[in-house]
Amino acid sequence: MATLVGIDLGGRTTGRTAVSVLKGGQLSVYGTAEVHARSADHPNAFTDFLLELEADVIGVDAPLSLPDVTQADYLRRPGDRALGALSPFTLGELTARALHLHHAYRSVRPHTAWVEVYPKTVAGLLLGSARGYKRSAALQQTLAEGIIERYGWALPRPYPTDDALDSVLALVAVWHYHTGAYRDHSTTEVPFIEPI
Repeated sequence: MATLVGIDLGGRTTGRTAVSVLKGGQLSVYGTAEVHARSADHPNAFTDFLLELEADVIGVDAPLSLPDVTQADYLRRPGDRALGALSPFTLGELTARALHLHHAYRSVRPHTAWVEVYPKTVAGLLLGSARGYKRSAALQQTLAEGIIERYGWALPRPYPTDDALDSVLALVAVWHYHTGAYRDHSTTEVPFIEPI
């Protein structure tokens, strides 16, 4: 069985990063405090933490490519437009961190697949609309129950919220990629996927 990883990446090394892992059918969720504790020792500690997971596919909720600045809409990529995502330039520090993380990881494990994900697309797939899910405990509860029902994964109790929930949603998108149930909105070598 493949090891799949979903990351809700924070902009700073001390930021709000959460990670979810599906390995051998078992789901593990590392919330922001646990990720920070595991990766605060040195600048590459988060990369080292990810390498320990020995992932086959990693999905990150952060830009892994830049727009084509020779195009009329040089601020956004086709996927940003299609999915309503912010421009990588608007996300500045987060984009830089994601690109650095991708490069550092791939220099050690070049065969691990990386995809860019947008948890809001998974929320929309499961709820019919992603509007307000980040601010609504009821919608977050419904999302968690929908993940359990649709994918059969045992989510930890209490159910993940905020960044941890977004890492689970990122993992759902990675699962869709791994099973071939996705659309790719990328024009680069790293897929920018939308689960279907």
